[in-house]
Amino acid sequence: MARLSIYSMSAWERSSERDMQSYLAGDLPRDEYLPDRRRKAQLVRQLLSLASDHSIFEIGSGEGLVAAALAPHVKRLVCVDVSASFLAKAHTTCQGLGNVEFCLSGGYLDDLPSASYDRGYSWNVFVHLDAYQVFHYLRAVARVLLPGALFAFNFVSVGDQTIRHFRVFADAYPSASPQQLPGFLRWYEPELMTAIASEAGLSTVAASGAGGGHVLAVRRCQPRTHVRHGTG
Repeated sequence: MARLSIYSMSAWERSSERDMQSYLAGDLPRDEYLPDRRRKAQLVRQLLSLASDHSIFEIGSGEGLVAAALAPHVKRLVCVDVSASFLAKAHTTCQGLGNVEFCLSGGYLDDLPSASYDRGYSWNVFVHLDAYQVFHYLRAVARVLLPGALFAFNFVSVGDQTIRHFRVFADAYPSASPQQLPGFLRWYEPELMTAIASEAGLSTVAASGAGGGHVLAVRRCQPRTHVRHGTG
């Protein structure tokens, strides 16, 4: 049986920087978007307690703004993306940062080696994925992290700060083309996300959220130790 594609890869390609800005920031002006990315980088740095000897990865690097902000604080950072156009833009953004690598991946982190990373994160990516895609990504995260290592990501539920976005996508849904649907927001309650993470082999270490925006930090579970019991 042929393996199912994660999604239509062409849905994530953008032909111009203006298109990229619109896709990533929506109606947020550039002069507000850039400080927002810096704040996101600082949040990730704090959540993951990043250190100078850490090897880390990012799922869905977009323009590479968060990666560029975090790279000086770690040993190695790998930007992973399904979009060749966004990855090329991230490469330009991170120009001059010798510890940043780039990986175009059409699968669930298939190109990353197992048990090799101290930390990982993903921002504004899982908000577009269905529950099965989230599970397979998190299972891949558990594979590539070192035992006990951390991963952080965000997601959305319907709340007083996100209801406007829900209404926009709900109104657009009936006439949306199949190519547009991957960019629609998906809505998850925290209990579901923690359950999916647990099923994927990750335990929750920190959770926060307000108004419909949520952040989850998880840890790769330590391998179970088989204990032999004596008979005498």
